[in-house]
Order: sequence, then structure tokens, then C-alpha cells
Amino acid sequence: MRFVTAIAVVVSVMSISVNADLAVSGSAEVELTKKCQNASKANIDGSWIRAELKAKGSLANSPLTGMVHFRVQPDFAGGVKDIDLQPRQIYFNLPVSMLEIMAGRWYDAYGQEYKYFGRYLHGVGATGSGNMNTNYTVVDGLKLKLNIDPIKSTFQVAYLPKDLNFENTCLMLMFGGNPIDALKFNIGGNFQIQTPGEADGINRFVVNCGYTILKDLDLGLFGEYAITDFSEASDNMWFLLGFKTKAGVVLDNIQVEFEIKNHRNNDPTTEGNLAWMILLQKKVMGLTLNLNVGADPTVLGSRTAGDIGAIFRVGASF
Repeated sequence: MRFVTAIAVVVSVMSISVNADLAVSGSAEVELTKKCQNASKANIDGSWIRAELKAKGSLANSPLTGMVHFRVQPDFAGGVKDIDLQPRQIYFNLPVSMLEIMAGRWYDAYGQEYKYFGRYLHGVGATGSGNMNTNYTVVDGLKLKLNIDPIKSTFQVAYLPKDLNFENTCLMLMFGGNPIDALKFNIGGNFQIQTPGEADGINRFVVNCGYTILKDLDLGLFGEYAITDFSEASDNMWFLLGFKTKAGVVLDNIQVEFEIKNHRNNDPTTEGNLAWMILLQKKVMGLTLNLNVGADPTVLGSRTAGDIGAIFRVGASF
């Protein structure tokens, strides 16, 4: 559990305090994956079911808030039912005037409206960052966030250890703003300030923005550019482009995302450079239905933009 052990005790005590304002929520989801046409002859290549429970509270007469968030995911592989219990978020947050102090484990969602690709600031696999409805990265550490309301902007600095021994840590800096109602942006860097052994540190840079064209239709454009390793910058550039909109009574959200990476899959040709995904969402009778269709090396095993697969997820919140 790395950095979060001590924080878990603090937040847990706060959450069960008789003087605390506590809100408890949960969700359950099922996901089915069919990889690209060349990946398998099976109808379904992967599936899972999981449940999540969140408890978020604040101490009476205090600005201190905290969250405890666990995920339970059974593993049915080999006919053996194992229960995987994961601490997803365990943190406290303390606002002090314009400053917010956060410590523990939390979802770092620094991006714009994208839900599948992107999130390059904390590192990305060789084949990409694809993940359904995951616009965040789980991080452990300490973060200071300065809210500069007069210019509608924020500045964040975070110390993020990756191991309990603190021999592998990063320093994240991020500046973001909303200069006009339709435009949002972030510029940030993530610097590996302590490395295990004699390894060289990996430094990353990212800039992203989102622009709302028509607010009533939730029509907008978004994008992200990143260098995930400055020591070999030309081979570690990532581009994300996309747009989103609503479709009235038919669908609640339609989104298209494109991810470009030079020499993806170690392929010297351009065939594997492009990954793309169409995201469709509909809420009906308390359920949220998501269907993703596209070509993605990370999840669907795609080697080219024509190797198409699909992911279906249904979830309910309570």
C-alpha cells in the first residue's frame, strides 16, 4: 500500500467519527472485451465484474475532508474465486485560504474531456495509454494546490514517491487556467528527482487544452501533447486529439479520440502510429451503458488502424 498506510488510519478515524459529516456511495460494473479481428477467434477475449465503495466526510466545524475508496474485483481465472481488494483512494484534503493541502492516495485527473487516451504526465506504456472511462492516474504523495481566483487559474506542486523506501520519487508541477469560459488549459512537468540505483531520471512534459464550441450541445474539441522521456524526446512524443457532443434522446455522449505515437509497437512504418476510439454512452433506468469501438494496441491488441475491436461496460451507482 506504499505511502498510504499512515494516511488510512487518519482518514478512517475521521470517517467514523460521530461528529463527522459522512457520505457513503458505491457502484458496480461489468465489462466485456472483444479484441481486434486478428487477436482471437473467441467471441469474448476478456471480462470482469467489480464493485466499489466510497466514504467521503468532513469533521464537524472543520474544513478538513477525507475519502476512503476501495475496489473489490473477483478473479474467476482457473475456476478459483479470489477476491482482489484494492485501496483506490485514501486521502485527506485541507483548504487554508487560497491553498489546498492533499496527502495520501488519490485520482490525479489533470486533463480535459478525454476519457480513453491521454494522461501522459505520469508515464505511459510502450503501446499507449488506452483505458475505458479512465481519465485519471492513481498517485501517492503530498500535493499543494494554489487557487488563484482573480486570474481563474491554479498552480500545483506534488511530491510523489513510487515506493515506500522513497528511493523512486517524482516532483510534479502543473499550471492551469480558464481564461475565458470556453477555454481551459494545463501545462505541467513531472521530474524524477530520486531514482533507484544508478538509473537516470525520467523527465516528462505535457500541455493540454479544451475548447467548448456550443455549450448547449456540449460540443467541444480537446487535445494533449507530451514528451514522456526527454533523454529520447523524438521517440517519446505523444499526441491526442478529439471531439465530443451529445445526441439528444439517442445518446448522452458521443466522443471520438485519436492517439498518435511515432514508431508505436517498434514498427518503422507508419501503420501502427495511429490509434483511435469512438466512445458511446447512454444512461437508462439507473444504468450507464458504455460502448467503445476502435483500434488500440494497449487493450485491443491492434497492430494497425484497421484492426478494430470493442469494449462494452454497464454500471450502476447507489
